[in-house]
Amino acid sequence: MGFLNTAKTEIRSTAHAHALIGLLQLAQAHPDGIVGSLGHNNKKAWYIANLDRFFRPHEGPLSYFAPASYQVVQCHVGHVEAIAKVYYTRDHSNDQSGANQEDVPEWARAFFRLFEDSQTTNSEATRNERRQVVTSLTGRQAPLGYRDDGPAELRTETSRNEGAVGLQARIVGNVSVEEIPACFIFI
Repeated sequence: MGFLNTAKTEIRSTAHAHALIGLLQLAQAHPDGIVGSLGHNNKKAWYIANLDRFFRPHEGPLSYFAPASYQVVQCHVGHVEAIAKVYYTRDHSNDQSGANQEDVPEWARAFFRLFEDSQTTNSEATRNERRQVVTSLTGRQAPLGYRDDGPAELRTETSRNEGAVGLQARIVGNVSVEEIPACFIFI
């Protein structure tokens, strides 16, 4: 049933690709989407719960393959996921026509939703954890520019600080702060 060729660089055949896409479609049908099935800490339970569906004759996405344990299936899908991640992290063309020669296989695109959702979930979890650490150390602070005229609105967003150093600015509350590089003269 291994999805990859012996060099572990690509899918063995179109039948293997279709089986893999069917498996990922089952994962996407989870109430919490593909992250609820194949996301962090969910994989093992999802594979165990759905193993019989994978190999169900004429219905399951892996029906034409010999039945295997959930560990074997999980291992094979993990190898394919690693290759799909390479496709996901490389630079992509915005051209939808394919004229720019970008060739991402359909089976790899089926993983992209998992990577996007996982990245968003991980980023949000990291921000929340950092916010909780800062709050526990320093307490919640009123935003810069607060004038003591009622409850302070606690802000949680961050701003990108893009541009040349001399042009970088931060907006905190209603106050804009420009950062200008300092010049030092050593004598």
